[in-house]
Amino acid sequence: MNTHSRIGGKTCLAGAVLLLSASLLSGSEITLRAETEREDALYRSGEKIVFRVCALDQSGKMAAGQKLDYTIRGDGAPEQSGTVLSGAKPVEITTRLDHPGFVLLTVSVRENGKIRKTWAGAGVDVLKIRAATPETPDFDVFWANQLKKMRAVNCKVERREVTDPKIMKGVSVYDVKLRDGKWNAGGFLILPPNPVKGAHPIVITFNGASKIGAFYHSYDRMAASYKAIVFNMNLHDTANQVTESQRKALRKSPQIENYMYRNADDPEQYPIRDIFLRVARCLDYLKTLPEWDGRTVIARGGSLGGAQALAAAYFEEKTVLCVANAPALSDHYGMEQNQASGWPGLFARLAAGEPEKLPAAKQSMRYFDSVNFARRLKCPVTMSVGFIDIVCPPTTAYAVYNSLPGTEKSIRNVTLGQHGVSLKKGEKSVFSHGGALVQKACRKAWNSNSSTGNSTRR
Repeated sequence: MNTHSRIGGKTCLAGAVLLLSASLLSGSEITLRAETEREDALYRSGEKIVFRVCALDQSGKMAAGQKLDYTIRGDGAPEQSGTVLSGAKPVEITTRLDHPGFVLLTVSVRENGKIRKTWAGAGVDVLKIRAATPETPDFDVFWANQLKKMRAVNCKVERREVTDPKIMKGVSVYDVKLRDGKWNAGGFLILPPNPVKGAHPIVITFNGASKIGAFYHSYDRMAASYKAIVFNMNLHDTANQVTESQRKALRKSPQIENYMYRNADDPEQYPIRDIFLRVARCLDYLKTLPEWDGRTVIARGGSLGGAQALAAAYFEEKTVLCVANAPALSDHYGMEQNQASGWPGLFARLAAGEPEKLPAAKQSMRYFDSVNFARRLKCPVTMSVGFIDIVCPPTTAYAVYNSLPGTEKSIRNVTLGQHGVSLKKGEKSVFSHGGALVQKACRKAWNSNSSTGNSTRR
């Protein structure tokens, strides 16, 4: 990967790739802004990538002479670093990547004793990115055995209606716990106004890795608008409704703290296994609801929620749509072919701190990698990816996307998307993707049920 920058006709060492537009801090005298020559930030292998970066003062005018430090990290490319000076015109920086992957640029400026940063990313031959996660012949056998163990344990259903004046009128919300003494799954169940037996699709939603408990705000409106049964699942065996102080305490509890790293060398003890089994337990429960239409399940989530959505689509054959935005647990093995590895960067962490566990972890994590779930899906899948996401790097999302079989798949590129919000004004976040498609699938199911008499609607 070769890089250089240019101000006018003068060339100097620098580097990068797509750039973003971003205000770094309110009240800051200097704002970094950048743009790529291409709105989509997509390139071919070996092709020159051109972007422009500038510094602006509070009035929005070019602030020349600002010292801008940068680093560039790319899949399978050596790290680049250096400094450029902002000018009266944008500084042009060019680089290239000679193989499929992504490049991430970090730009910083020091001002008033503070360092402010912004990021940029570009994709190269993204549809040719290949997952490093190995095929796992006993993947289906492993999960069949896990589900068999779970279903052999009796489960007691506890369902309590939630009273909250903020809940949309007519919508019913229930706090549900599925207690089996081992996995104890749960979440909030939301039913639309005037639910009808045998009429409604299921929309099961999943939360990211930092979430404790479950949620119903905004999902009440989804249930009403989509005429759907909506369920937001709790990642852990905790109360579904917790206060912020309780969340802080739970995050430090032995049960939850560093759960994504614990016992990764043993697939029977890895906490992510328990989370995925909760997914299956909740699906089993939802399918017993008399309001379900008996044929429509939709799974949606982002980050670790995206990984859960992929697992849900694998577990449930009646899934008609999976929305997996910036999925976590994606291509753990990427580092083995000189490309990014997915959250939580497990292998690098073990190599640095517990190298003796690494060989076993590399065997274990095959069963929990989003790539291996994706390879087996039969339903339509849509995804969203942030090009400047450093939590779930875009390379790992495309490793999943390109592993999906068939043609019923789509992906939305958020070129200035972080792990969530976009730095581009007016651009929707990575995790907002999929709502319209979920609504369309729900409407299709509702209309189909009506036309075929699949419900007892009056």
